[in-house]
Amino acid sequence: MFDPAKSLHSKIFAQNFLKDPAIARKLIRASQIAANDTVIEIGPGEGVITRELAQAAGKVIAVESDQKLAAKLKKTFEGQKNVFIAYGDFLNYAIGETTYKVFSNIPFNITNQIVKKLLNAANPPTDTWLFTQNQAAERLASIAREQEFSILTKPWFTYQITYQFNRNDFVPVPKVDVVLLHIHKRQIELLPQSEKEAYAGFVAYGYRQQKKNLAANLEKIFTYEQWKRLAKDLKFPKDVRTSDLAVEAWIGLYRFFASRVEGKKQRLVIR
Repeated sequence: MFDPAKSLHSKIFAQNFLKDPAIARKLIRASQIAANDTVIEIGPGEGVITRELAQAAGKVIAVESDQKLAAKLKKTFEGQKNVFIAYGDFLNYAIGETTYKVFSNIPFNITNQIVKKLLNAANPPTDTWLFTQNQAAERLASIAREQEFSILTKPWFTYQITYQFNRNDFVPVPKVDVVLLHIHKRQIELLPQSEKEAYAGFVAYGYRQQKKNLAANLEKIFTYEQWKRLAKDLKFPKDVRTSDLAVEAWIGLYRFFASRVEGKKQRLVIR
């Protein structure tokens, strides 16, 4: 019998496997995954979550990077017509054009790479649920402070931590707290996709200056009078720190920059 605690796969990929299928069943039910959904699972391991997804979703695509586990999963789910096992590294997996969701207990050490692949995909998932370290989830969801990545993605996605696991829910027992992070693709985008590149350049410029506050970071872009008016209109302190500015205010700054700032100053950001 497969023992995750002794698995080379779990050591290499920093993966902690869920023990109790009832927990997976409860969380999948709460996610409202339904019979018309296609769900991608990343790193299914022995298939504890896969079995529960198969009961709820119309189609499950489980992507496993361990060849022996993938072979075992294919035997386990042989005859299960709505389960498809794909052997390979998800970071190299070609996401199709079909609408899909993601529900996965992912290897913690590639959380950032997985999230970036999903959110930057030409066809991102409508909903993503990831088992991940609490610290990583808080960073992505910007619980304490706004990270550049979250500001870059929040015009199109929302983040929410929806469940706190007990460490003993997993084998091997993780040394960190684990949560379920829900990433939802906005139905009404805060910015059109056509402005994504220009917005990203503006945000990156604001973050990379690393001065005492955002006003100093953007002093070559906005005049003092412009900044004072923008702070008032967008309802943030004039001396706001870069990491404390909400996405809605970033969008407001970007829109003013794109429509009202002279070309010479715009080239400072674009170069």
